[in-house]
Amino acid sequence: MPEDFAHLITQADYEIILDYALDYFANKDHQVIKVEDGVIIVDYPDLKNIQFGLDNLIRSIAAEEQAQWKSAIYRHFDRFKNHTSAYNYLFADFGYAQQFLKVLVKGQRFAPKTINLVRRRDFPETYTYLVLDFENQFRFINREDAAKWEIAETELFEIALANIAKEKIEIGEGNIAEQYNLFTFFSNDFSAAFLINFQQNASFADGELGAMIAIPAKGSAFVHPVNGNGLMFVLETLAPLVLKFCEEEPGGINANFYWYYNGQFELFPKNQRKKGYISIGLPKKLEQLLDEMD
Repeated sequence: MPEDFAHLITQADYEIILDYALDYFANKDHQVIKVEDGVIIVDYPDLKNIQFGLDNLIRSIAAEEQAQWKSAIYRHFDRFKNHTSAYNYLFADFGYAQQFLKVLVKGQRFAPKTINLVRRRDFPETYTYLVLDFENQFRFINREDAAKWEIAETELFEIALANIAKEKIEIGEGNIAEQYNLFTFFSNDFSAAFLINFQQNASFADGELGAMIAIPAKGSAFVHPVNGNGLMFVLETLAPLVLKFCEEEPGGINANFYWYYNGQFELFPKNQRKKGYISIGLPKKLEQLLDEMD
């Protein structure tokens, strides 16, 4: 069992889930090629090497009664549809396909194993992947397929991010300790991606010295406008919640904090301490700007 699942289920639970998954594919007469590092690779009759990561499945059923696991697992895999003919058409007609272009943000440890996918880095220690969001199913785009459109990758990302900006994101505004502003962004899949174009989509959450951002999972994000005092208090208050979302929500990304300033995302530095503790510090430039405000 991958270590990333250890906080959710036991080794015995993992084996039960894997048995149900393998039974599902056997009953469908689909050939399982390999199970490795939390990924099942399957050959369909006319579709080869389909990779099913177990991360989101395990997160979604971990809190359910074990008696419900089999039906939940079967429903999970039933949602996969073979859209090969549709994808062939989409890669041949960019004018039609562009409406389905989106991006997904993945933490480095959760990144797809497939090589040659169209991706870039927006938030440090993550990758932003270009995908087709077609009939409630994501199709990661490799460079060979993207080349059929004869459109520069930078332009493809611009179009995808413009589509993300149209997604329904539930944005909430509140306060920590009744004085420090906090914005929340919740959706099914695109909260983290929504903040890539921060100035366009979330400028209202930008402070005098930028913003502190956490993107623990694809559908959840937190933003604190940085205006001076209270930054470390907000960080310390949020850190346990951010870690919980990262570990338990589908599409976990990471438990990092980022500083957005002048159009750039910078990682809050982390230091490993004794007994497994991690301390988080301030980016040097931010520390300097805060000192100048005093």
